[in-house]
Amino acid sequence: MSCPKDQVFDLISTRDPKVSIALQTRNTELTRQSKPAINKGDGATCWQCSVMTTRSHHPVYANNACDVLTLNWETAAYTQRGLFGLRGAEQVALDLVKDGKLINTIATDIAPKMEMSAAEFRKAVWDEIATVPEESDILKVAIFSRLVMAAEKPGQATAAEKQLLISTGESLFLRKFVLGIQAQANSKNLTRPFMPSAPRPSCVRCVITSSRLYTTPSVTLRRHKAAAASSSSFARALNYE
Repeated sequence: MSCPKDQVFDLISTRDPKVSIALQTRNTELTRQSKPAINKGDGATCWQCSVMTTRSHHPVYANNACDVLTLNWETAAYTQRGLFGLRGAEQVALDLVKDGKLINTIATDIAPKMEMSAAEFRKAVWDEIATVPEESDILKVAIFSRLVMAAEKPGQATAAEKQLLISTGESLFLRKFVLGIQAQANSKNLTRPFMPSAPRPSCVRCVITSSRLYTTPSVTLRRHKAAAASSSSFARALNYE
């Protein structure tokens, strides 16, 4: 016995009351949709599942004879550029390293919370900057403080700091733009895009610290995040919401 295209062949007699009822119900639906009715065989049945469903392992007369097909949404990963992926960031970092004053001030302020002398902690900070600058939270905070200053007092900002500010704003916009597209694709409401004339510092911090290059501080400096909340230098750099 064969069945028409797209119909399922089941070795269940259509004389079975449950099969008969199921066929009658389905044929009523097909007739209402102006579609041909399903054939009735003597020793088996030809039938089909509804749109967006597929045949399950349950008997043909069961309510779950067909499984509903599911569609899973997986949004594409969006990787931030990270600090040194932003234009001007490297030059700002070099300027801070050459001058050294702000980095030393932050390190000195944090040292007591780290249970280290100021000299010891400053050495640890500079050693980290010399070897893995992309992992130095002290350097990131120093750069961030200059970025905040450039946003609030552009007249005092260097060319590199202004360039970093613009690049950060672009990165923020692109991130929101991509996330907005993903939200639309997931049938969610898309809020009005945020295109800042100057980036909000709280978002700037997100861009600077989001790169995978900055998620694992060194063993030597891993405690300074916990100390940041009570540090005046860190507070001045980070307390912009």
